Amino acid sequence: MAENISPVPSDTPLDPVDEARRALRELTDHSCKDDALPLVEKLEDAIEHLAEHSERAHIVAHCAVELVEAHSPLDVLDATLSKALRLTHAERGYILMWNEEKQKLERAKFGSGDVEAPSKEELGICNSVAKKAFDEGRVLVNPDLQNDPDFCDAESVVCYQIRSVIVSPLIAETNKGQQKLGVVYLDSRIDNHLFVDDDAELMKSFSALAAMSIAHIRAVRQLRNAYHETVSALVRALEAKDKYTRGHSERVAEYSVRCGREMGLSEDRLMMLKSASLLHDVGKIGIREAVLFKPGRLTDDEYEHIKLHADLSEDIVRGLSYLEEELAILAASQEHYDGTGYPRGTKGDEIPVESYIVQVADAWDAMTSTRVYRIALTMKQASDELKKFAGSQFHPGVVDAFLAMIEKDGMIDKNGDNVQNKE
Repeated sequence: MAENISPVPSDTPLDPVDEARRALRELTDHSCKDDALPLVEKLEDAIEHLAEHSERAHIVAHCAVELVEAHSPLDVLDATLSKALRLTHAERGYILMWNEEKQKLERAKFGSGDVEAPSKEELGICNSVAKKAFDEGRVLVNPDLQNDPDFCDAESVVCYQIRSVIVSPLIAETNKGQQKLGVVYLDSRIDNHLFVDDDAELMKSFSALAAMSIAHIRAVRQLRNAYHETVSALVRALEAKDKYTRGHSERVAEYSVRCGREMGLSEDRLMMLKSASLLHDVGKIGIREAVLFKPGRLTDDEYEHIKLHADLSEDIVRGLSYLEEELAILAASQEHYDGTGYPRGTKGDEIPVESYIVQVADAWDAMTSTRVYRIALTMKQASDELKKFAGSQFHPGVVDAFLAMIEKDGMIDKNGDNVQNKE
């Protein structure tokens, strides 16, 4: 009599593949006759096939989330190549992107296990197969590359003993039609691991997802850049009316990026920071010029009027989905560390660090620039002012990073060059 099998606790959910494996083990161990062995073997093969597809589904689903959340094409390429290697069990992989200006594919990413990156001379096979897939716009699978007369004599095949290759074009479906962006190239040198049609279908769908993500990011960046050019032109036109503020926004943006880099912000966050700092004064377009360019001290009513530029900046940017991050930075750019700023009186960690950076950069450029009502402060005087208000108006950590950056890099003069530290 077969021994009793302990039931799996009901509160322990099993993956369908694991459940099938468990059932098959019970069948084999306790009630399997010799004439049933062929059936068991077929079941084992089917379960392993199901397991592989289940693992692939999990990888694709996880990668889909990464691609949706990616902020730059480089993030997409990283996720695409690492997941493609896992999905197909390839030994090496490349991503080549199409350079429209040069009219050629260029290697943008390489990934592998313990295999060293090939030399320039050893890339011939990769480039030739990749270009073929790119031109034809379809996935190419060559399950036995060394026996293919078109490639068996290629140098990299001889050097690396490549057995199998799969190349999938990155094609995005846009409202303007198909857009070819590049290719994903994968290869293997293991005799018992040849790419098959299942791999091709998987990579076709996976590559389409990656291409769509890259195309979306590029489109958003184009919209953002177009918007920046328009708004920057308006800000420059505004600043051109006053020789004392000319070039202010560009200098604030440069100081902000330098400070952000000093603080270790990622390239994506630096891009958002630059964008927001260029727009930080856009609301002044709606401020009366008589108040904006008044040479003397502002009255209380005039000061309340000029404070409206913070809300106006938000209103100008609000509603543009591709500037959501910039909107959050702009919304808090006039707030203070201790909560005494405007328009909402937020404080401390409620304010994005990028907003604090823009504040300090804005104050620094204003203090070190000559205005109609006063001459520029020296670097020491401006530094003392930042230190004086660190912890009240300004974030103390941002002040420290900003002054460390100024100590290393110096100031930007009104012609855009660096000026060495001066007392």
